[in-house]
Amino acid sequence: MFFFKKRSRSAARSKTREEPMLQQAVTDGTALSEQLDMNLSIIRERTGDSPDIIIRRLDQVVGCEIRAAVIFIDGLVKDQIINHSIMDSLTQVSSMEIPPSPTPTQIVSLIQNRFLSNGTVSELNSMDQLLNAVLAGNTAILVNGSVKGVLASSFGGEQRSGRTPVPNRYSRT
Repeated sequence: MFFFKKRSRSAARSKTREEPMLQQAVTDGTALSEQLDMNLSIIRERTGDSPDIIIRRLDQVVGCEIRAAVIFIDGLVKDQIINHSIMDSLTQVSSMEIPPSPTPTQIVSLIQNRFLSNGTVSELNSMDQLLNAVLAGNTAILVNGSVKGVLASSFGGEQRSGRTPVPNRYSRT
């Protein structure tokens, strides 16, 4: 015999309002949304809310009060690249480097062209492109208010030997 907990009516109503929008974004297009929270919800849903997917939220990017997120897979990326190249570039910027009151699209362009110092940086346009790149060991940066993101090369985390493990010949008894 199973017992189910009743949901409140307001929780059920809000859940039914959000589900069609999320389902539509996941199934029909692969375009990124302007809403950062919607993009992060889709990423969590498509990856099964995996604990290996790391999402670092930022309330301030390149000196502007705009929210952003840095997305990568723990263990597939070099921590040094994430911490020193990407996070430092996004958070420690002098006001002389940015135009007054930039739009989110301008911020994405600034991140891509001026602030990231690591090797390969490219533009993201779709959710499929983002997920494939992150699953391959790269890092994605999304900015609230922009339908584009930035993809930064950060591959090189933990490596394993290709050799077959050899069992221990001696055992303690």
